[in-house]
Amino acid sequence: MLAGKPRVGDAFRCSLALLREMIRRRKFFAQTALLSCALCFCLSNLSTAAPLPQQAKTQKRASVKKKSSVIPTKPPVAGSLAEQQLERLARDLHEHPMGMAYERLVQFAGREKGTAVGARAALALGYYDYSRAHFTEARSWLEQAAADPLLPDYAMFWEAQNDRAAGAVDIALAELKRYRERYPDTAMSDSAIEALAQAAIAAGQPADAMAALREYPKTTAKPSLLLLRAQANEKAALAKGQKPVAAANDYLELIYRFPINDEAKVAVERIPYLQAILGEQFPGTPVEREISRAEALFDARRWRDVRKAYEDLLPKLSGVQHDRAALRLAQVQIQLGGSPDALESLKLTDPELDAERIYSLSQVQRSAKLEAAMFAAIEQVVSTYPQSPWAEEALFAAGNYYWMNLDRAHAAEYYQRVVSAFPMGKYTSIAQWRIAWTAYMLRQPDAASRFEQYLTKYPTSPQVVNALYWLGRSYEHAGNTAHARSFYLAAVERFPQTYFGEKAA
Repeated sequence: MLAGKPRVGDAFRCSLALLREMIRRRKFFAQTALLSCALCFCLSNLSTAAPLPQQAKTQKRASVKKKSSVIPTKPPVAGSLAEQQLERLARDLHEHPMGMAYERLVQFAGREKGTAVGARAALALGYYDYSRAHFTEARSWLEQAAADPLLPDYAMFWEAQNDRAAGAVDIALAELKRYRERYPDTAMSDSAIEALAQAAIAAGQPADAMAALREYPKTTAKPSLLLLRAQANEKAALAKGQKPVAAANDYLELIYRFPINDEAKVAVERIPYLQAILGEQFPGTPVEREISRAEALFDARRWRDVRKAYEDLLPKLSGVQHDRAALRLAQVQIQLGGSPDALESLKLTDPELDAERIYSLSQVQRSAKLEAAMFAAIEQVVSTYPQSPWAEEALFAAGNYYWMNLDRAHAAEYYQRVVSAFPMGKYTSIAQWRIAWTAYMLRQPDAASRFEQYLTKYPTSPQVVNALYWLGRSYEHAGNTAHARSFYLAAVERFPQTYFGEKAA
């Protein structure tokens, strides 16, 4: 990880943190200029993907004498007008970063130098220059921004980040330590700890990173911080000639607690090296935890990672666990472009897993447009394992197949089977809605009563406004305008901003 490199994640965390701080410190300002100028360039990384600065060559830099962060005494001229002007200038620079907008904001900052508005303009300019690797200019602006009575901590944090990006990691580390001492509990604490640990590792001081991460209560809950602790533990142990057992534990915790995070990928790459170094001292992992990770990867559709995880697990498993691993490997083979033969011929002893196997096969056949084979597999699930959740999935999938092909009548037949077989199932509400709507579209005489039953049974469903509207249409077609009007009125009063609420009006 490159130290000091501004990333989208940094900008996003900065944006959220600053919004929280604005709420907490709201008594200090009256206009929205703070939001526009201080967040403008953080948000620009999210919306415009501005180029990130290249990491400067690591070099020692003479310490720059810091200007005192005093609260400005000179009041801004026409404060509200100045704030509005700052908002416009900051927005203009955000939208047109390559034109004259930068110079106009520089001129504004010069005119308002010594005021809170001028300091906020300097903060915006400082982050702008930092994000474009103009580190010298950024530092000058961020020093001026420190005079802001509202956001001196943000100026201090970004000044440290700027120094780290410029290669002055020792200076940045000292600044971040001071930041933590001065602002131990702010909305930027996560980012500050992460930056401090990165700077400490880059400066060859892993013990400082370990100390900061050890004291911070959220370290184990944040994958980025847990990864930094693992890296710091590894470097510290190797520097002392010790075995990096603690690092191995942290990497394993990262892998199994956050299996789908990018940090877990980094951890996985370190494991073979640590296994070679530690040998029999390498920490063991319960099989159940390995299975949990493999299933999380499966749910995230990380097919190659799933295959690797279950191939490693298969020799350790027996019974139901072995069946599940074999099923996952067969499913992954198809997802990676392989043949469904292994899935079709797989023999499983666990009923639920076999039901899932047959259902999975039906969906493979659906993708291959093998309609007869698909419905045969669906009926096999339903007849062999009628109470299985996979039978519910199969029936609903069959209904959806016809629904997507605009064959509403056949779709309604399968949806009715879902309702009959699984009256408390997860698809019952949407199935009954589609049955009722199909009855209306096919001009069936019981359409209105189906809508009314639906409203009674599912009063909080997202389809309620739809049901009210179509119920009104049903009574209107039947000539009962008074009844129709009552349902239209209910749709308008309860759901005025929705499509059917507006149509009912």
